Amino acid sequence: IHFFLKRIDVNNFDKIVIVCKISYFKYLKKLEYIFPSVKFIFTKAGKDRQSSSYNALKSLKSFNPNNVLIHDAARPFCSNNLIKKILKNLKKNYSSIPYIANTDKKMILKKDFNQNIKLIQTPQGFKFQTIFEAHNNALIKNARDDSSLITEEKINFVKGEKFNIHSDRFNSFANELKQVQIAIVNVNGMVCDFCARGIEKSFSKDINLKKIDVDLSKGKVLLAYDLEKKISFDEIKKLIVENGQNVTDIKIIKL
Repeated sequence: IHFFLKRIDVNNFDKIVIVCKISYFKYLKKLEYIFPSVKFIFTKAGKDRQSSSYNALKSLKSFNPNNVLIHDAARPFCSNNLIKKILKNLKKNYSSIPYIANTDKKMILKKDFNQNIKLIQTPQGFKFQTIFEAHNNALIKNARDDSSLITEEKINFVKGEKFNIHSDRFNSFANELKQVQIAIVNVNGMVCDFCARGIEKSFSKDINLKKIDVDLSKGKVLLAYDLEKKISFDEIKKLIVENGQNVTDIKIIKL
């Protein structure tokens, strides 16, 4: 949560609700001193994600907000640009749901299945009353996605971000790393373990590389370099292209 709040413009929000176990309150309340300009509300987590979201919405109802963004703190790489896009979209829509297109081919009975598949991300933006009523009247139980609770005609999609990744793998990678810069590379064309091992072998020759992680299932490569290293997009792209894949995006984060 701290990592996420440091990366966003908190001035976009009148209040920030943190939903967690009561036993975590004493630790998370330290955020009030780290971010003194933020008006925090700490709310008890429910038995599942859906009830936790509903608890957060109920804690906001007395303030009569117009809009609300619901985000999974396990995804700390949401950018300010995405937040601004979601808020702008909410001016004319009931919801603003970020997504990225799934470029993988699906096979059914050995035939290509070319239907466009959207991978839904967070934060998801809603008119407050729309999502509050959806939770209040929900027939679905244990929904893992808030947008699944509102009717189809109120769904509005916006283009999301390829770097909006889950924190578990990133945290595992970054654990014990200090004074480094991490390149998050989106790669197309990694189809097997041989591809992943080839990328690892190519980059491991760089003496400035501290650590590498190739996520075959997500098509991402994490590269940790010394701060002194001048990271070159062209250099990274060249090594990956030579291995038989393509680079679509690179983002640099300093720790």
